[in-house]
Formats: sequence, C-alpha cells, structure tokens
Amino acid sequence: MRCGGDLDAMEGRLRAFAPAWLACDLRVTMRRYQEDGAVATEAEIERFADLLGRRPGSYRDFAAEAAREWRSA
Repeated sequence: MRCGGDLDAMEGRLRAFAPAWLACDLRVTMRRYQEDGAVATEAEIERFADLLGRRPGSYRDFAAEAAREWRSA
C-alpha cells in the first residue's frame, strides 16, 4: 500500500479490506509515528532492558543482520 503522507488515502484503502475501526486506529497510529517517530526514551530503554535481560538492539542492527542472513540463504 503506497499512500505517502496522505493518511486519508491510507485509511480509505484499508477500509476496502479491513473493518472501519481498524482502519481508523491504524490512521491514528501512523499520524503519531509521522509526528513523533518511534524513538524510545532512556527510561523506556532501561525498562525493556530489565524485561529482556539485556538492552534492546537497534533496528539498524536488526536490518543489517537480516540482510546478511537473506544473502546467505
């Protein structure tokens, strides 16, 4: 689904195959990501570290590792 920053278009396309409540919820979620991003505070990182028993890895590291695995498959 390619809608760029047009959340109205995204919600409209989602309504073609998803319930209206879900399309609306995803629109609100995406607006927050567009406005604030998905960056955790240091306190949130520490909380997740306590839950995981280690500090969470970065998305960049995850993507690099996944790409290496896909290339070797």
